[in-house]
Amino acid sequence: MKILFITSSYTPKGNSAVIRHNALVKGLIQNGCDVDVYTVKWPDENCSKFFLKENNGNIHYSELSSLSNNVNLKKQIGQSNNKFFNIIKDFIKSIVFYPDSCYQWKSVIKVDNLSQYDFMISSSFTNSSHFVANEIKKLNPSLFWIQVWGDPWYYDDLITPWYLKPFVFFDENKLLKSANKIVYVSKVTAELMKDKRKFIASKINYIPRSYYSVVEKKPQVIDRNYRITYAGNITSSTGRNILDFINAISFYNETNEPVISVN
Repeated sequence: MKILFITSSYTPKGNSAVIRHNALVKGLIQNGCDVDVYTVKWPDENCSKFFLKENNGNIHYSELSSLSNNVNLKKQIGQSNNKFFNIIKDFIKSIVFYPDSCYQWKSVIKVDNLSQYDFMISSSFTNSSHFVANEIKKLNPSLFWIQVWGDPWYYDDLITPWYLKPFVFFDENKLLKSANKIVYVSKVTAELMKDKRKFIASKINYIPRSYYSVVEKKPQVIDRNYRITYAGNITSSTGRNILDFINAISFYNETNEPVISVN
């Protein structure tokens, strides 16, 4: 089976989506699929040496001037202490680089012989991946398209500013309508989107977030206490609020031993 995989996040370091994407492609290959990965070329300092070395799939890179310009802009401007300046800077950047820093990709990507693919998968983050796949779908409407979303875009998005929400609502609807199947990596998110987007509920599926490799290591007992590390965001938005969990741990620690500490 021949698969076209579209994602802008395949080699950047410190990105959980990169792990998810590489794990999916690796799994598809292990199950006998031939996968062509189309992605963007990030600046070397932003790339993971590990995944560059892994080289999962037949990788095709697109050069985007917007990425290098963005890096240069950060170096030149940096982070100012002027709050008003930073607000204006972020406002201009969010509009110029809409939907994200890979906005140019849909204009430069070239995929030959689309008829050779059995189906196409596009996966966020970033959401430009879905915009690119949408353009490819227009060229070959019969190509079966699966969209994979880490998070919904309009609902529960931590990055999109309020003034872009109307555009996001419109664009997300358009993308979801065009897909043949839609996958969310969170069951809570899948149920949320089925409720909020009833017109595409029958197309929505839930597939858990994948891991890249099995780590077989016995935990080291440093002391009698349990220690938990949380490496995500702590917000009040839907599905991301772990404060109730932390409060439950505090309540547990009042009357139980060994205690649980959270980092």
